[in-house]
Amino acid sequence: MVSGIGTNAAKFTLTATGTAEDAERDGAFPDHRAARGAVVAEVISNRLAALPVAVGHRVAHGGPDCDCPEEVTADLFARLRNLVPLAPLHLPANFAGIDAIAARRPDLPQIACFDTAFHNGLLRVAQMTGLPLEIETPELRRCGYHGLSYEYIVGAMARDGVDAEGERLIVAHPGNGASLAAVRGGRSIETTMGFVL
Repeated sequence: MVSGIGTNAAKFTLTATGTAEDAERDGAFPDHRAARGAVVAEVISNRLAALPVAVGHRVAHGGPDCDCPEEVTADLFARLRNLVPLAPLHLPANFAGIDAIAARRPDLPQIACFDTAFHNGLLRVAQMTGLPLEIETPELRRCGYHGLSYEYIVGAMARDGVDAEGERLIVAHPGNGASLAAVRGGRSIETTMGFVL
């Protein structure tokens, strides 16, 4: 984990097999490129080379048909590159992490976990935009983000004994990109983050 990127309190902590390793360093991460480089270098170092069996990446946008994690293949990568206009601040950074791992460990499977997947099954009314119906098309629809956060929260609630499948939930994702999601049956049925595909 790298936290505080770009601040004097930046910190890198590597946790392997449930215990903190001795890879903790402070203040050496002025930007995301430096943080990514440190993580990649440490994870595939000789000391930990046998540890990773796959690498999971948070990928901001998976497109309208994405509803689950997928192994990164040349075909998937080409499809995702076409989505850059939908998430221009996030997807290039997501690709940089995938490229960095591929360059150092091309044998290591990489899995793309999409922030949009949790909201893939939104009701049709929740997918509709505020545009006039006569110009709406199936490709022009609302989708949601922060899905990995929501999925984690719903899972954590279930582990804490909440009937997340049976309850109607309103879940908040506070932060720089704050949003809310209405969840029923463990899946998103509405979200305040309405980005158009």
